[in-house]
Amino acid sequence: MRSAKNGRDNQAKGKIRSSAWQTRVSSEPGSVFSAYGGDLRGKMLHVVRNKIIVQTWRGSDWDKKEMDSILTLVFNERDKGTELEMVHTNVPERFAADIREGWNEYYWKPWKIHIKKAK
Repeated sequence: MRSAKNGRDNQAKGKIRSSAWQTRVSSEPGSVFSAYGGDLRGKMLHVVRNKIIVQTWRGSDWDKKEMDSILTLVFNERDKGTELEMVHTNVPERFAADIREGWNEYYWKPWKIHIKKAK
């Protein structure tokens, strides 16, 4: 999501107030969510607590003719914790690299730091 990435870059430079980055999400199937000041939005499709989350995702800068992407998170219990399996499909090719970078920078890296602190 190019605009979301640009917005996050501007936030890092102090150009956007942190309140613009509020996330609204519910676990109820059919409920809508938004993040990054509305640059990311979607719908909850399926949730089984501690097992699976399936959502639609789309960036505010996607063309109307582009289908929503589908994000699936599967939580697998392992001997020493939980393995998180992620599949993000139907991402428009022109945004794939930015979204891949965003997953690493804004989700995976912070989650790893959080998990290390919790141990």
